[in-house]
Amino acid sequence: MNNAKQFLEDLQGLLVYLKHKNGTAPSLEQLLDKQIKEPELFKTIFDEYSKNHNDELKHFFEGRQKRIQDVIKSSLFEIYHQYETIDKNGAEEEFEEALKNTAEYYEDLVLKLPTKYQELASFSTTSHLLNEIMEAASIAGYKIPIQPIIGTISNNSINAGAFTLENGEPIIIVDEDFLSFIHLFSKIFVQCLPMSNAEEIDTLITRKDEIIQTIKNNPEITNHFKDFIKASIEGSPRKAKPYLLPKDTKYIFCTYLMVSAELFMIGHEVGQILKHHNNSKLKFWYFSKECTSTYDEERHEREFEADKIGVHLAMQAMAKNGFQADFCYLGIECFFIVNDIALKAKKLTEKGHEEIANDFKTHPSNQLRREKIRTELREIIPPEDFPNAIYLPDIIDEIMGYLWESSKDAFIK
Repeated sequence: MNNAKQFLEDLQGLLVYLKHKNGTAPSLEQLLDKQIKEPELFKTIFDEYSKNHNDELKHFFEGRQKRIQDVIKSSLFEIYHQYETIDKNGAEEEFEEALKNTAEYYEDLVLKLPTKYQELASFSTTSHLLNEIMEAASIAGYKIPIQPIIGTISNNSINAGAFTLENGEPIIIVDEDFLSFIHLFSKIFVQCLPMSNAEEIDTLITRKDEIIQTIKNNPEITNHFKDFIKASIEGSPRKAKPYLLPKDTKYIFCTYLMVSAELFMIGHEVGQILKHHNNSKLKFWYFSKECTSTYDEERHEREFEADKIGVHLAMQAMAKNGFQADFCYLGIECFFIVNDIALKAKKLTEKGHEEIANDFKTHPSNQLRREKIRTELREIIPPEDFPNAIYLPDIIDEIMGYLWESSKDAFIK
């Protein structure tokens, strides 16, 4: 095991151990700060983990093996389900091939798990995203000498971060709840759209009243939204009540939103690595966070730099896979808008007001980041190639703004 994988395993293991022992664990940022600022205390904690984790975490390891098998079984079941709903004539060979390829994919993926703590489901998503971003970086001419190691944690935090070890090995860590956050806001957004086919997305800018009426006529949308925001401000969107989207045009558009936001998240972290923002004593550069420390202009500029690279790589990756440019951008806008709403809800719950303008110190505001990204887009892609991306973000603002106004009473302190 190389240094990066060992370091990732120690971090994941220590967080799992502390959560098992205490019922909660520090954030990754707090843990890394403790390593730097209180090395003796950190050593004591780590030595305890090293001595006891095999016995203490026996149930975790048993559960992890079951979760790995459940992921594989679920994927194979999905193929069976698809087969049952199609015309069987001539589909047997295609069906058998799909089963074989899926089984081989997961057999290979299990071997690639970077640590004994890494969950298969989240690694399947994040490793694929990283591969897409790395391929996009190569096409775009970015030079990344060492491919980052990517891993996930489950720490009730809607965040991702990147840092580089002293030997030059880069690591990206994504909290699983960040993936859930992106997935759920994408589902909520598409439920609001009065559309039955993909072409209708172009006309949404003229159908604002119809969108609002759709929300009014379907109270479950607002209920899903409130449940999602509540779970998000508590740090775990996965605790929101589950529900399914029908596999129609809205499902496809939801995938567009979700993938664009996920690719941007990973692209942003790769941007941090490319720009060497994180080479000093394991500083953890957060993708998105409500910050209350002193204003840091240099760090703002670093975030803008990483955003610029992130949107470039995300757009490149999606274009390579045939996605329409207008749609590629919307998930990125949607993330920042909903993130602001979550921050407002948290402030309303804790302080009795929703003013967040002064909360962005070490990071620029989401609104400013959106404006900067729109400017960068015009340099990356000619505006005539994505005309709706100029207008559709305003639709997202109106939809999510209406949902927030309809829901905020539930968060008043």
